Parts: sequence; C-alpha cells; structure tokens
Amino acid sequence: MGKASRYGLLLGDDSVTADLLVPRIELDQAARPTVAAVMTDWYFGATAVAPVQIPFSWISTPAQWRSDRPFTSAAIAVTGGTTVYASDEDSRTEFGDNQYAATLDTDTPADAASLAAHAMFYYATDPAGVPRRRFTRLVFVLNARTQPEQWRIVNVRQGDRITITGAPATWPASVLTQVVDGIAHSIGSDARQVAWLTSPVIGEVDGTPGPWFRLDASLIGGTDKTPF
Repeated sequence: MGKASRYGLLLGDDSVTADLLVPRIELDQAARPTVAAVMTDWYFGATAVAPVQIPFSWISTPAQWRSDRPFTSAAIAVTGGTTVYASDEDSRTEFGDNQYAATLDTDTPADAASLAAHAMFYYATDPAGVPRRRFTRLVFVLNARTQPEQWRIVNVRQGDRITITGAPATWPASVLTQVVDGIAHSIGSDARQVAWLTSPVIGEVDGTPGPWFRLDASLIGGTDKTPF
C-alpha cells in the first residue's frame, strides 16, 4: 500500500474507495457558465467521438464540484440594430435574474432571437430542477497509474468529453459526463499530478449533448438544432 500525502495517494496504492473520496461541494451563486455548445459533438458521418472513459478509482481525493447558476434572461444586441430580450420566468422566479448578454455582428436579424432562445432553452433550469454541476478540481496522481492509464489521462485535451465510470450512487448523475475546460500539471518531490477544470455538457438531458445537427447523420426537417 502506498502512503497518503498532500499530493494524494502515491505509488503502490492504485485504489480509492467511495469512503475515501468525499467530494467538497461548493455552491457559488455568483459564478455562471459561459454560453458555449459542446463542439466536440459536431462530427462528419454517422459516428460520434465517444467520451474518454475515466474509472472512478483513478481519481485522487478530494474531488470538488459546484453548481452553476442558471441563466434566466438574455439580452442579445445586433451591431447597428436592436436588442432582443428573452427570459424564462419560472427559472427567474426560483433562481433570480441572471442575464446572458451578447452582441452579434450579423446580417441576419433573426440570429439574435435564435441565440436568446438557445440560451434560455439550454441554460435555464426548470422549477425545482437541479442546476448543472462542474468540477472545479478533478485530480489524478500519475505515480499511482500504469503507463497506459497515464497515457489516457495526459492525452485528454481541452474540449474533450470525459465520462467517469464506476462512481458511487451518492454522486449526482450530472457530474459523471463533463467537458474538460482547463488542465494543470504539477510536480512535487514525491508525486506528479494532473488536475482538470471541467464544465457540464449542454443538452436537453444531463450529460448528453444536443440534440445537435450532424452532417451526414441528420435529416432535413428533423428536431436537431444548430448550436451557437
């Protein structure tokens, strides 16, 4: 067995139990996500890029996540034109007014209304719903992993989608599939760490992107949407 340190579990102990991995939940009501679709879900042909599978036992303790404050209103301006406003009143009543604002340089006036509707549909939260969650720190100690496992971790890039497998039932489903936003490496005297900052996958269902339009896979007149 390896020993524990401020770097996590060290070489010789490649297991982390559900009892050891106690997440620290941070509720930051002032923080809010940036509006960005999951670009990695756009693809040519009928085969999507599958998320990278990350076993729960690879994660060092503690894992940290927080809830995103939903956008409940939108103000989309068109350069040289008017501003389009939209809101989700049910979500606004429950979570307060949290506005997404943007300016579009477009020749198509309908773009502003489309972006406002997109933000409300995918970034507001239903009454009594659970806001999407993101990891503020998801840490891996490379010393405790085999070489193929190390390669899998270090080959993950910004924008890649990851799925955590084998997590305990106490973990919310919304954190199991995430998009990696930031990556940090640190080297200490006895361990090398990789830490990820992630964001929730945007879609109608937690952890499932879209439904987005896919070239060679979507049909004209279907229910797929083109994300901004």
